Amino acid sequence: MTNESEVRTDLAKKLRMASIPDRMWDALVALSEDDVRDALNIGGRAIEDLVPVAKGLRPLMDVVEGTPTRKRKEKASLEEYNFQPSGDVEKRARALGEYEALRATLRPELTRFRKEILQNSLLTEAEAFRLVRSEAARRFSHEWFEDWDVPLRDHESEFRNNFFVWRGDKAYEREYIFVDPPGRAFRVKAPDPYMFFDDLPSMSFVPDVRKRRVRWKKELTHRVTTISPGSVLDDLRLASIELEKYVAPDWDAGQAAWFILTGKPPVPFALFGEAGAATFQGKDGDLYKKGTITLEVEPWVPAETVAKAYRDLQLGVLEENPRSVGPRNLEVFTFVLRSRRERLVSAQVEGRIPHKLLWRELMQEWNKANPQEAYTEYKIFNRDYYRAARKILDPGTDFEGLLTVPEPTKMLGI
Repeated sequence: MTNESEVRTDLAKKLRMASIPDRMWDALVALSEDDVRDALNIGGRAIEDLVPVAKGLRPLMDVVEGTPTRKRKEKASLEEYNFQPSGDVEKRARALGEYEALRATLRPELTRFRKEILQNSLLTEAEAFRLVRSEAARRFSHEWFEDWDVPLRDHESEFRNNFFVWRGDKAYEREYIFVDPPGRAFRVKAPDPYMFFDDLPSMSFVPDVRKRRVRWKKELTHRVTTISPGSVLDDLRLASIELEKYVAPDWDAGQAAWFILTGKPPVPFALFGEAGAATFQGKDGDLYKKGTITLEVEPWVPAETVAKAYRDLQLGVLEENPRSVGPRNLEVFTFVLRSRRERLVSAQVEGRIPHKLLWRELMQEWNKANPQEAYTEYKIFNRDYYRAARKILDPGTDFEGLLTVPEPTKMLGI
């Protein structure tokens, strides 16, 4: 048995506070009455359960006491998340980008495209965006632009409509693309629809290759453009693929294309990160989720930079700061699962259906094995199990189903 003064003193040490104010203590009692009761009855590890709640109360107590607090920055969603290099990391990445830019400039595929297509005149970023989004550049060759006197860098084009021409029992798709200048619609043969998803060339362009470093999903930072063989963008695609062979893995084909058009070297990805969750389905239809965070980092990136990127991605997946599991809750969780497994094995060996799991019986087993940390109420024992389960297992995991009585057919292998 521990008195209130001892609990408050121990809790203050864990929070690195001089003492626990009366208002904070009253709030703890109101919010976590069971935890406070356990701390007074058991002490020791039970006090650790009060730490997360007390930490959450500190900003509120600062407001009540009139202590100014820093305004917390709102967390951006993963879809908006950017990692911006700074300081030495940015300087080193940009230096590497300049090195790769020099290597790329020496390549004949880059020289040919800039000479034949761009007339040795680089595009501004606005002109480059307009070109890669041009319906005409996706479909027509450079020779077509010259024949119709259409300026490559300063024209407008849009898709008007499509129709089908029948020859015998086979249909061929045609499209009308409006181009200005000269201010008229042109008919063009559309690619074979049966080959559309398999063989039609495509190209991915990164809208801003100089800023984005950590991406939630790759498709969110790329504009995928479908292009016709022999078109201006198909020439760019082929040149970029060849160039990528000499600057990979620091640049991808989209970044190489951007450099060919604008002459602005992309900053290589010093740190690339992805976060997601994979779902697996068992034979019985049960769903299992596995959360993942993947980081690909240049070895010279400082550890604290990597840690920050990981924390941001982790926060995006969990949607809250990860909270540590109290040692006692963790031990209870492990004890319950082990007891459940042993009961199942025993029932399988004896060819019977295990009886329903009773928390009162589990608590008695725990008290017998852990007399120094005995529980007096099975509801508190049950609560500590679920506290650990929610923190250890991935969101959406059916951890309650692990404790139910299985169907006889599944249990006995019928």
